[in-house]
Amino acid sequence: MKEVKEVQVQTTAEIVQEQISKMPIEERRKIFPPMVKKNFVVRKSWYGRGQIIEFKTNKGKTVVYNHDTVYDLMISGLSLKNAWNKYGYWSQSTDLPMIIRFRTDLLPDEDQKFLKELKNGK
Repeated sequence: MKEVKEVQVQTTAEIVQEQISKMPIEERRKIFPPMVKKNFVVRKSWYGRGQIIEFKTNKGKTVVYNHDTVYDLMISGLSLKNAWNKYGYWSQSTDLPMIIRFRTDLLPDEDQKFLKELKNGK
């Protein structure tokens, strides 16, 4: 009897996402510079970019976070959300989600250094 091997086929988007995540962070930052959004957002398709996102809460507080860091912290809860499973993204317009609202590690040190250098024109 012949043994049948199951082959996992990736979509083009998954292949591209995987290749982007393997690039050095300096290269990814050239392709995906920091962005300003009107709300908090996390997307499956953005994972691996190291994307830095800034938005203002409804109370006027500016929040800056690394998408991948937030994704890793939230993935267990996101997988339970219908929007995440159906559309591959989740957003919130008023503030950070409670699970990460009071965390201080949403922007790793290397991202803070990068933003400082970017602001100073280096």
